[in-house]
Amino acid sequence: MPIINKKNSKYLYVRFMFNGKAYEYSAKTTDMEEAQAIEAKHKYDLRQDQLHPTPKSKPEITLKDAVALYLESQRPAPTEDTQYYRQVQSTTDRILGQLPDDRARYVEVDGEYKPIKAKALPVTLMSQIDDDIILTHYQQRKQERYKPTTLADEFRIIRAIMKRASKKHKCPSLDEITFPEIKKGEGRQRILSNDEIQRIRDQITDINKRDFFDVLWMLGIRYMDAARLTYQNLDLTTGDIVVKHRKSKQVFTHTLPDHLTTMFQRRLDNPNRHEKWIFPNKRRDSHMTSCHHWWRTAVQRSRIDLDNNLDPDMHPERNSETAVPHHLRHALSNRLWREEGFSQIEIASVLQHRDLKQTRKYSKPFSNRQDATRKSAEMFNNQ
Repeated sequence: MPIINKKNSKYLYVRFMFNGKAYEYSAKTTDMEEAQAIEAKHKYDLRQDQLHPTPKSKPEITLKDAVALYLESQRPAPTEDTQYYRQVQSTTDRILGQLPDDRARYVEVDGEYKPIKAKALPVTLMSQIDDDIILTHYQQRKQERYKPTTLADEFRIIRAIMKRASKKHKCPSLDEITFPEIKKGEGRQRILSNDEIQRIRDQITDINKRDFFDVLWMLGIRYMDAARLTYQNLDLTTGDIVVKHRKSKQVFTHTLPDHLTTMFQRRLDNPNRHEKWIFPNKRRDSHMTSCHHWWRTAVQRSRIDLDNNLDPDMHPERNSETAVPHHLRHALSNRLWREEGFSQIEIASVLQHRDLKQTRKYSKPFSNRQDATRKSAEMFNNQ
């Protein structure tokens, strides 16, 4: 019975169940019809709330906490690669505290509120971010001469932070914010010639580092993938090696050239080799973590011409362009295309690209259309 009498109260009580929850309270009346009306209205309100729930107001979150929340979602497992996480962390470190709030603020001065401009005041709450702040941040980064690729990565991270924070916290949605269109361009790819590659290799005196150089050049894999090669990946009976590509998170089998097969056999027969890693670090407690120091030394000693690789729009104090290990990957792609006649689909299989657009950036066959038409004409002239 929904309306009851209690001995210790002069008022009627409402008692009922709704969605498994018990409700019991005083109707503050002694009239049965009024108590029944109160009960009916309460049940109606509960049904309306069930059909049309009122959205709960989300709590505020600071930019610092939003960045920490996003970083936590990107934290790799102990068995996974931490390279991407470190890149995200360095990007968020640049973002944190750098979004300027350029709007007028009011401060109390001698009992009066006066507006001030606080350009140096960083955004503290995610709900403060709007189009003006994003545009101001973009202009500030351009004045600091950041490269378009760096800006594109930074705004990609900002979008990801906002998307992650807006799930449970007060934050503008991505549809409410207008992000600048950043034209990264194709850039000026550095293509090392065969002679330049040989000259750099000749300057590497350490045999372990020279072996690592040969792996980068002949397999065309990224240096972070080559550094993590283990003897378990090798199958010298078939002349294959299994490579885990950290960027695509896929595993592929590469056929080894004879030179690399001989090199891996030599390292395998070495009694002082590391029990797991083919290329261990100096302390021999993990794999090689960086090759840029000895690479830079070899490039400088080789005295190859790097003038064509300088970007005049680049801030010289921030980024001095030179040949890097990844350019061996570019060089292999270009050699397979121009000298060996590989198709771009075949090159994408060698480099393990999932998108042919990336392969086209690596293997640029001609500098202009006239070169292409000249080659087409020569094909018929040689018939």
